[in-house]
Amino acid sequence: MKLGIGKKLIGAHTIGFVFFLFLIIYSYITISSLLSIEKKSNDLTNKIKLISDLQIFIQQLVMPANDYLITGDKKERENFVYLVTKISSTLANIKTIKNKTEEETLIEIEADNGFIELQQKIMGLITTENPVNNKGAAGLVEEMNAFANALTDKITKLHEIANKKMEHHSVEAFKIRKKTLNIYIFFMVILLSGFIFMIFSIMWGIVRPLLNLTNAVRVIGKGNLDYKVKVGTGDEIEILGDEFNNMAKSLKEKNEEIKALAITDGVTSLYNQRYFMERLNEEFERVRRYKRNLSLIMIDIDHFKKHNDIHEHPKGNEILKGVAEILNTTVRQSDTVARYVEEKFVIILPETGIDYATALAERLRREVEFYDFPDSEIQPSGRITISLGVASYREDLKSIDDLIKNAGAALYRAKEAGRNRVCT
Repeated sequence: MKLGIGKKLIGAHTIGFVFFLFLIIYSYITISSLLSIEKKSNDLTNKIKLISDLQIFIQQLVMPANDYLITGDKKERENFVYLVTKISSTLANIKTIKNKTEEETLIEIEADNGFIELQQKIMGLITTENPVNNKGAAGLVEEMNAFANALTDKITKLHEIANKKMEHHSVEAFKIRKKTLNIYIFFMVILLSGFIFMIFSIMWGIVRPLLNLTNAVRVIGKGNLDYKVKVGTGDEIEILGDEFNNMAKSLKEKNEEIKALAITDGVTSLYNQRYFMERLNEEFERVRRYKRNLSLIMIDIDHFKKHNDIHEHPKGNEILKGVAEILNTTVRQSDTVARYVEEKFVIILPETGIDYATALAERLRREVEFYDFPDSEIQPSGRITISLGVASYREDLKSIDDLIKNAGAALYRAKEAGRNRVCT
């Protein structure tokens, strides 16, 4: 370190020491306040992630019952038990979070009760004897799906409340930074008034760096976290500038982490279902307005549940990651690859007709079929394979649900036709 502030203020060592001490104390208070803000951001981030996970688990919970009525495979009961355990654990973690509003507490109680009731409905279905083509169970399935959707709406409401809390927290953090800026400005006025006779001697060593720091606080307070403080005095003021730079960097990383968590699947690192629905809705509105092409590919890993039953979920996750990597590196940069649910993936293909989409789907099928996945020999075909359904936009489609339904129907035909194939 170069000369300190006290040595720079020739003839005013005592006053310089008092100034330095005040600056350090206030900096400590400011940094402590910002660390408190960061901790609260972490808590809210964790809560939003737990609620997002709960939304996904609730949507997945009805799958074992639906699959059981289609296949009659009693192993779906094990999948059901696994999902119940995950949901119970997630609900328990959400309940431990403090500083809740009465509305949040009420929603959590309703969600807990609804989860118990949904379990009972699903248990009634997965314990049904002779489930395949059981017409009596169809009404129960509709009731179960409707109840699950209602429960998901409650969780969505909880998610909205958490997001509003995050927004409110951001506003409060901005106010704190603004208050910090005002105090710094006030301090600078007092400092310059008291040492006006030294202004020419200390201009380049103290006043100018502090003005730069003040401007940085103002810019950062307005939300520009890319701004960097440039202070090269080699003294305590430079340390303070570095702390502000570190603070801005940390806040930026946390903001990016929050945004990434909201749209990223935790296993495959692809986009999640939430982002997929938003992106597809944007593309759907665009093609409907401008009469352009749009295609959708829905993909399912063949016999994935069998692989999971034998090798358990950690091995299954490796398969999901491998398939996700193949999809992501094969499609165009303009395409959007996302994990839909469980072993299902979707690809949005803007400006793409049915012919190119089908050709791409066939290419993806071959890439996966000939990829050397570990432990693939236990699969019926001796390899990991995928089935793909392709659908394109037509003017008679009213919403993205229709496009998704068409792609899902094509996928179903591919599965019924023997798997490891593409259907449109």
